[in-house]
Amino acid sequence: MKYKNVSKNTIFLGDINIHVPYEDGEIREITPNQILKSNAFQMSVIQGLIEPVEYGDSNIELFLKRKIDKKRSQSPKNNLSNKDEDHSQEPSEERTAMIRGHVFDQTGYGKVNRNLAKILSGLNYKVCLDSTSTFRHQLTKEELEEIKEFTLGVKNVDLQIDSIIPTFSESRSFGKKRIIYTTIEAKTVPDNFGDLFKNYHDVWVTSNFCKEVLEEQKIVSNVKVVHPFIDSNLYKEGVESYTFDPPLKKFVFISVFGWSYRKGYDALLKAYFEEFSSRDDVSLLIVSKYQNSPERSEIIKNDIQGIIEKIDKKELPHIARYSKLIPENMMPSIYNACDCFVLPSRGEGFCLPGAEASLCGLPCITTKYSGVLDFMDDDNSFLVEPDEFSPMSPGKMHVHYWDNHVFPNLTSDQFIGDLRSQMRYVFENIEDAKKRNKKLQDKLKKEYGIRAISNSIKRLLNDYFIK
Repeated sequence: MKYKNVSKNTIFLGDINIHVPYEDGEIREITPNQILKSNAFQMSVIQGLIEPVEYGDSNIELFLKRKIDKKRSQSPKNNLSNKDEDHSQEPSEERTAMIRGHVFDQTGYGKVNRNLAKILSGLNYKVCLDSTSTFRHQLTKEELEEIKEFTLGVKNVDLQIDSIIPTFSESRSFGKKRIIYTTIEAKTVPDNFGDLFKNYHDVWVTSNFCKEVLEEQKIVSNVKVVHPFIDSNLYKEGVESYTFDPPLKKFVFISVFGWSYRKGYDALLKAYFEEFSSRDDVSLLIVSKYQNSPERSEIIKNDIQGIIEKIDKKELPHIARYSKLIPENMMPSIYNACDCFVLPSRGEGFCLPGAEASLCGLPCITTKYSGVLDFMDDDNSFLVEPDEFSPMSPGKMHVHYWDNHVFPNLTSDQFIGDLRSQMRYVFENIEDAKKRNKKLQDKLKKEYGIRAISNSIKRLLNDYFIK
């Protein structure tokens, strides 16, 4: 197949390890065997990020052609913003809602969508979860049982929520009211987000940071902030601590994230290795779930080794990594076995792990920037001021829509030094740090529990359907 990248960003085909740079009009070629191996390429074609120029006669190419032709035939002639219909009638006893996005995986995106389904169900909506992810199923039988009622189809959808990155949105409309629920991690976003948002009646985001970025860049106005809810019945102190084998040191820093440059693993490791040594009774536990394939494990090992080689020290502190799938109901046990959560991220749309760790009694250290500032501040957490901001080098994040967009560097001596100081302070003053975290726990329980978030969503939905 011959094709063009029309996304205006570099596209990373992670499953075949190919970067497709955006070069206006340049035609590239891919073999049928590569297409078969790459779900990323197939999805990019279906979503309109890659435009086929010439098809071969292989079955996979003909399949993609049929999918594209069908999608074009279903596309609405007008954007929803130009034909917003009046649905002001009183609500029926039960409305229907479809949530499209990650569903059956252990990512934060999947958790947010499953929890949103529970909230809508509690608001008397018949809910259908429609998975758009290529992730394999990662949930336990118990977790699948919890959402079983949401996997049945619904007819005559009243509310459609596309809980996805705008780049992966589609023009097909299922609901009378169509919402995009998304997150932003960079200081800037692609200009084409504005055109994609026109296919929706409203835009929801996960934090005030996301709202500010979109509105300051004049991508869209009147953005609604819909925070994820934090389950304080699950995430709490006093849960039986997980027993690590082999055992960790007396004091444990824990960092939970998918292995990505955005998450600041380079800054974390540099600060930890420089501040502590083998003489300190301390471990850094990196929980990087669903990253245990041989290829990913090798990449992570090489990244860590590359940082170690730059540290001029022989007696390095202890570090451990856990990369297998962890059922969510096991995470509180892991948090309760640790002492402090740390994540010097370059950008977060919200940061669920930080909130969940706090409820389990862990003081939090993170970058003083982005979505975490909706609930963390200098009075309840240990924040580190970011350094200079600059455009991200294409391919650095392995996510095309972040190429050339602005993030904090987090590489300066000042930032690393401040991060070291915060880690050392919590290590030596854990009881004082726990007192500070109590303030964060109180805030999370009051403002981010299921009741508070349900009431916020209910008010929004009433504006759509009751006037």
